[in-house]
Amino acid sequence: MFTNYWVLDRAPHWEGYREELDEAFGFNFGLESVEDIRRMERNLANDELPDPPLVAGLSVQGFSLADPTQAPKGQYTAMAWSCVPYELPAHGGPQKWDEIREGYGDKVDRLLAEYNPGMMDSVIARYCNSPLDYYRKNPSQMLGATRSGSAGGKWYGTARPFPGCGAPRTPFGNLYLSNSIWPVGTSTLGAGYVAATEVAKDLGVREGQPWWRFKALEAGVEVLRRRGIEIDLNIT
Repeated sequence: MFTNYWVLDRAPHWEGYREELDEAFGFNFGLESVEDIRRMERNLANDELPDPPLVAGLSVQGFSLADPTQAPKGQYTAMAWSCVPYELPAHGGPQKWDEIREGYGDKVDRLLAEYNPGMMDSVIARYCNSPLDYYRKNPSQMLGATRSGSAGGKWYGTARPFPGCGAPRTPFGNLYLSNSIWPVGTSTLGAGYVAATEVAKDLGVREGQPWWRFKALEAGVEVLRRRGIEIDLNIT
């Protein structure tokens, strides 16, 4: 995972697109065909740095739109995730990320400018995180990936981090699993909520707490209902 973070001097605007996109939380760009997906698979399988970048993760412009305190007054934020390898054997190993990080961030900038040149013109600051940066900050985020290890085959879903361990409770006393581990392996706060709920139940403090006002996914379900989408979801 390679991430560009931008600070903007005006709100994101997508000239030539549907006006609703200006209010969207996230957007994706750069993957336009099956061949792009195949190139991504080849690049990552062979530890090759995608050029041009492949922005296949979620790009976000909505943090400061939803919460103005995310940026100084009159400023806005945006970010984009690109799929890259960690090892970089052709460049001399993962330590080379420190040397090429800013240059690769420039390539992501240029790719986004093909879709939204106005957003790039509004950038007043940028910061990039490479997969090596992510690993340094969180060693459990192996190879700088989003899933804290393999999410394929027998390590998928409730079998994470390994079959028989279970989640959020584990066989190891008072050890619980949350964020980036279960249930889907990505860094979603929903898993943290589930784990916190089980810890509170085990401590006998789950019920009757005035600060525990919301149920998991409740807000999302309400948003869908307001849009006329009814779902049958048993929230506990």
